[in-house]
Amino acid sequence: KASDPAGSIQLTLEVEGMPDYPIRRQWTLNNRQAYPAETRQQRTTLETGASQNLPAQDLAHWTSASLRASISLGNYINLDTATQLSNLLHYPYGCLEQTLSSAYPWLYATPEQLQQLELPGVSDSQRQSALAKALEGISRRQRDNGGYSLWSANDGSEEHWLTAYAGSYLSDALDAGQSIDQTLLDKTLQRLQQYSRNQANVDERWSDNPELYRLTYQAFANFVLARHQQARLGDLRNMAKRLPDTLPALAMVHLALAAQLQGDQALASQLADKAQQRIDAGQLRPQQYLGDYGSPVRDLAWISYLAAHY
Repeated sequence: KASDPAGSIQLTLEVEGMPDYPIRRQWTLNNRQAYPAETRQQRTTLETGASQNLPAQDLAHWTSASLRASISLGNYINLDTATQLSNLLHYPYGCLEQTLSSAYPWLYATPEQLQQLELPGVSDSQRQSALAKALEGISRRQRDNGGYSLWSANDGSEEHWLTAYAGSYLSDALDAGQSIDQTLLDKTLQRLQQYSRNQANVDERWSDNPELYRLTYQAFANFVLARHQQARLGDLRNMAKRLPDTLPALAMVHLALAAQLQGDQALASQLADKAQQRIDAGQLRPQQYLGDYGSPVRDLAWISYLAAHY
């Protein structure tokens, strides 16, 4: 029976009685608790002058050697950024979406940011290694036409929204001062131009509403293109004329920012007003699976980020 704390156990075997042939062998076994790690969170609102106690019996069943506790106080809702970022930095899976989503925090995981969030520091070499690994994973999934597939370049279907997502990540990495493969980015932008002009032979087979999904990834594609001054105002204006009321607010924001970056402020304001109306009415997106990996929480968080940066 292993004792606390959990960790490595050294096993040594020695055979005595044969002076000419001493035998000594050693092995290392990993020891862990019989039960998995458990996390408990408690949130409460304290009025002026109130107090909050943690009863001793609430800690009685925990293993003291491995117990960790933290407390945070604030006059705003705690989104637990530290835990969210820590989980993303060590996300274990690796399709295209997961590769991109787990690579994003490494762009901003500077020593200053990690210290502010009270996270264990990472060296610059660790950060650059993670970013290089992500870039290699993205490159492996790019098809000959510049679009991307979920697991490999040859796994069958092209992922339209994720192709725009890859273009967005590559653009953000470039803005963050990272070195990227310019050919990789150029092929991505060329494919996004084909999306925006309905020149790509696409099959939106996994969406409950293929037409709405197409408009969603076209808006995203135009936003990425506009960041490189490669979106056409004619395409943006034509698309704005045929937007249904059910288009997700995030897609409207993407198109509004594309118009802004390409110099049509009137169209940008018009689209931004429509997006704000959808947000105010609580109609962020339709109750359908579109294929854009979206949810009301994701969309609103992304819109907030874009509003802060543009």
